[in-house]
This record gives sequence, structure tokens and C-alpha cells, in this order.
Amino acid sequence: MFQNDDETYGSITLDDGTDTIQVKFFNELNKMDDFRDGDIIEVVGKVREYQGEIYLNGEILQECEPEKEMLHRLRYEKSMEEWQQMRETVKQLKESGKDQDEIEKEMIGKLNENEVDAVMQSFGESFDQAETEEDRENLEKEVLEAVEELDEGEGADYSEILEEVEDADEDQLEDTINSLLSDGTCYEPKPGKIKKL
Repeated sequence: MFQNDDETYGSITLDDGTDTIQVKFFNELNKMDDFRDGDIIEVVGKVREYQGEIYLNGEILQECEPEKEMLHRLRYEKSMEEWQQMRETVKQLKESGKDQDEIEKEMIGKLNENEVDAVMQSFGESFDQAETEEDRENLEKEVLEAVEELDEGEGADYSEILEEVEDADEDQLEDTINSLLSDGTCYEPKPGKIKKL
């Protein structure tokens, strides 16, 4: 746990045994008062990035009973195991020469179209080869133009960007906006608003 001298900034480092992440507080340090090093806590917050560092903007924190944390870990491990098994099944079906439609039929009730595609992307490939680098660049350009056009001072509203950029579905648009946020082309002045730097 850390607090600066004038008490305008504080952070808690979370460690789940696989990685660490900081929960940061700006002018709301009272949210940290009830916690000490070694406590098991649950955190609700928005994921943010600043100068290449991913962190959580802490909104709700509460102490977590060790039994609840153990149950969460067991559920996580079980879901990862199940995901690995499905991933292996999809890989075998792909290697046997089946296309995405055939794989979806085989995996019906287990994976939907997007999940099958996500599995394939985890192998470094995708069934959807139609989207080229040029397509991605064009979509980024469209999103930036929409942001500039819709921004009346406080940033463009996410839902308005979605309406403005008609060529993209919501997933493509979200990926594009996340990419523009992570490379520093845009930022979020407030939740749900996107502004060009």
C-alpha cells in the first residue's frame, strides 16, 4: 500500500499468485483505510492505462473471506481446464480440414461463432481472413473522424460513435477504440466518452 505525502494519490498492489496489478485512488484515499498488507479483497473498478501501465481505478473494495477466494480460484481453474479441452477439440477439428461452420456444428451448445473464432485467434490464425491491415486502418480512420465530428468539448459518446460508423459491428468498433486508447491516439476524459489527443 502506498500514499503520497499530500494524500492526493494512493495505490494497493493486488497479487493473485499469477500476476500483480495496482488499484489506484485519486483523492479518495478513504477507500483504502480498512485494508492492510496481506488482506484478501475483492475489487470492482475500471481498467485504465497510463504511460503503458495497466491499472484499476478502484471503485468498490471489500474484504473477502478466504473460503470465497478459494472457491473463486477453484472455479477459475475448472473453467480454464474446460477452455483448454475445448481449445484442443477445435484445434483437432481444424487440423482435420473442417471449416468454421462445420466446427460450430460440432461444438454446438459449447461454443458460439465468436468463441470458435477466438480459439482460432489464440493459435495465431483466424477463420475470418477478409479483414486486412488496410481494412483495420480504414476503420481506425473512420472512428477518428467520427470522434472529431461528434466531440463538442467533452469527448464523443461511445454509442454515438457506434451509430456514426455504420460499416463496423460493435465488437470491431470496441476493438478499434481499445487499440486507439492503448496506442495513445485517443483517451477517455470520462467513462463512455472518447477524445482524440
